[in-house]
Amino acid sequence: MHSQPPSQPVQSAASGLPYVTDSPSELLAATNVFSMTPLSVNPSTWVLGPDQFEHREVRVKARLAEIFKGRLNAAPSEEFAFSVPQERETGGMVNDYHGLWSHTTLTPGKNYLIIARGSSRSLADLLKQENCRAVLDQAFIEDVKAALAGEVAYQAIVVKSEPSSAVAASLALLAVAQEKTAVVHDLFEGYLWARVGPTFDHSEKELRGRVLDLVSAPNGTVLFRGALIADVYQTAVRLEPNPELTRAVVRDFFALLHQPSAKPLAAHLVEVELYNLTVRDGNANLAVDTVFPDRAERAAYRASLAPFDTDRAHQIENWLSR
Repeated sequence: MHSQPPSQPVQSAASGLPYVTDSPSELLAATNVFSMTPLSVNPSTWVLGPDQFEHREVRVKARLAEIFKGRLNAAPSEEFAFSVPQERETGGMVNDYHGLWSHTTLTPGKNYLIIARGSSRSLADLLKQENCRAVLDQAFIEDVKAALAGEVAYQAIVVKSEPSSAVAASLALLAVAQEKTAVVHDLFEGYLWARVGPTFDHSEKELRGRVLDLVSAPNGTVLFRGALIADVYQTAVRLEPNPELTRAVVRDFFALLHQPSAKPLAAHLVEVELYNLTVRDGNANLAVDTVFPDRAERAAYRASLAPFDTDRAHQIENWLSR
């Protein structure tokens, strides 16, 4: 069964990323994406307010670097000024969330990626707390560039509106993702799954192999792979019962326990994804021999669980011993 992408309000994607008002992707839901370099950062003195929080204003002079999405009333290399509020608990403590800018420190000379959503073309307005959605390290610029390249590949096919175009467009986008796994992070993954996920729900057999190849890619960044693992897992649970999909996902997730580059992901895999896909609620969802017919392979995975001395890890070991 093939599906067309869901109907959503968008602006034209001809010149870049569209604005999709209700998208779970930060990049698609943003009206503006740009990078900037602070030239000077001048905070005022902290003052105790009537709300019993300390407040200050941070005045910034910056230079616009690149514009990736949306229209602005400034051009690259142009300098501009803006100010943002910060607050904290008394005594210099920051335990609760006080808004994006209260937890963001700008360093002069460093480049930042800005994701904003607002009706203004003014940089100062878009950087206000109510409009600014994220201030990210310049490494995330690679995510934006990958999304821009992916959108070109995706739209070149999906606009044909043929019965199989949704799958073909998703495959084209997954091919771009495969080329970028070493440099992109969870920001790009959010864009990728917003595009591919709805089609995967209906055509997972056609897309499963390419998606799991991205999960398994040893050169993929931890942030990208971790986000994709979470989305694949949630989709597999949502599509239950689908034993073929669940077996494939479980096999690939277990394989990550033997992969050195995936070591930062292993504990979460054991405690969340693998546990819930195999022994959730104390009941085996899959017969272990349908996933791993080879007893030696099961023994190898039991050994890989040795570093995890938790109740859930032991339950998975028991499942592998059946």
